[in-house]
Amino acid sequence: MIANVEEKKGVALEVKNILKTLMNEDVKENMDMQLDVWCLIFRRFLKTDGKRMLCSDDGMRAKVKQWAHEAVGYPAHPVEKLAKEVNNFLADVEYWGAILEGIDEEQL
Repeated sequence: MIANVEEKKGVALEVKNILKTLMNEDVKENMDMQLDVWCLIFRRFLKTDGKRMLCSDDGMRAKVKQWAHEAVGYPAHPVEKLAKEVNNFLADVEYWGAILEGIDEEQL
């Protein structure tokens, strides 16, 4: 279940482009819009190739874990549910190991 280099680059580029949205002046001034952007980021990591990247990239996993931990503090916004899903996935990865072999795509 290790992400290949091209797959990692693709996920990283998509997330980088989504993160650029946070620099938009309209988004900077609107917390709901910022949280919507974080929803996009977490949804991206919850896709199969995003999960594979998190399994194989310790640095990215640590960043995403920190972001998700911070996002759980917004219970009135959908970002909380997505952040909890990310946290649960990351906890499984840390408990069971970074290489989750034998898990098919539907289980991810």
